[in-house]
Formats: sequence, structure tokens, C-alpha cells
Amino acid sequence: MEGLTKILQTTLGGYSLSRILSALLTLLATGLASFPAAQKLLLDPIRALRVGAGRIAQGDLNSRIPDPFLDKRVCFYPSRLDIAQMRAAAKAFEGTHDFAAVRSVGTETKTTVRTVYWCDAEREGDLITVRVCANGFLYNMVRAMVGTMVYASYGKLRAEDIPALLEMRDRRLTGPTMPPQGLYMHRIWYDGPAGEMMADA
Repeated sequence: MEGLTKILQTTLGGYSLSRILSALLTLLATGLASFPAAQKLLLDPIRALRVGAGRIAQGDLNSRIPDPFLDKRVCFYPSRLDIAQMRAAAKAFEGTHDFAAVRSVGTETKTTVRTVYWCDAEREGDLITVRVCANGFLYNMVRAMVGTMVYASYGKLRAEDIPALLEMRDRRLTGPTMPPQGLYMHRIWYDGPAGEMMADA
């Protein structure tokens, strides 16, 4: 897939694959008459909202065996979590911040500043779902955010300290990167014709 992406980028002027696909979606949605709009999508920044979700199945001292029906679909955590503290920590991530403190090194990006429009956590039985809506995610950003919320759950850090920790940009000061099980890209909203087509689907 990576090789195909590079070929497409080279052939079509170095544009990112997401930008190329957005332009093609515009053509498919509105026909060849929309070629100027598709061309504009290649030249202008793509504006999109992304919603990521993470799921945690919590256990307790009497139940440390993961549910086999949820295997690889959720992250199993072998102790109870304080949902109120997790919600407070989730709210602390909202807004425009430099999220370098909750990303893994390994990918290059022009900026580590992102806007989180909302972040919440809810519990249904033993299942906790965390949802994050942002204009983009850094590498492992959501997993590290959830790990920081887990730390806040049992007092290893305070929710009100999170904005200051983000300003320090030090990955060592925030929570762990949670395992990938249970991480989902829940939804993406696009502006323009492609977004309108997706909304009508």
C-alpha cells in the first residue's frame, strides 16, 4: 500500500493520497462538470473532522480473565476505573493545543498542534468507550490520551494538570500508550461536494 501511495503521489504531482481520493470522490459525486472543484481540492487544504474511539473492558480483583467474545475488539484493563476522573481528564484535552506530549515518535509532521472539539468517556456496564473528535490525529495520539485518562482515574496525575503537561511537550510526563485493541476510526466529515455526498449516503 505504501508503494502504491508513492506511485500515485509521484504520478499526480506529489499530492497526498487522501487529497487525491477526495478529488476523485468529488468527480464521482457530481460528474465531470465538477472538474474545477476537484482540481481546487488538490490545491486547497482538505478540511475534515475525525472521530476516533477507544474501548476498554474493565475487570476487578475477582474477574481478571478477559471476555473471549471481546478478544481483539476491546482493550482489557484488569482493575476498576473511575469514570468521573476519566471524564474530567477527557475535557482537559479539549481545545487547540500542541499534542506532542501524547504522540509517539516515528512519523514526520509539519506541526503537532491539533484542535480537539470534544472528548468524552462513558461507561455501560464493564465497558468504557472514549470518543475524540478532532481536526486530525498524531501517531498514537488517541491511545496516549486514553492512557493519560487511565492515569487520572487512579490519581497518578490530575485532570487539571493536563493542559500544563501538554505545554511541556514531554511524552514521558503523560500516560502510557494503550494497546491498539479497541481503537477505531469512528467517522470522518469532509467539507465540500465529497462531504455532501457522504452525508446523503
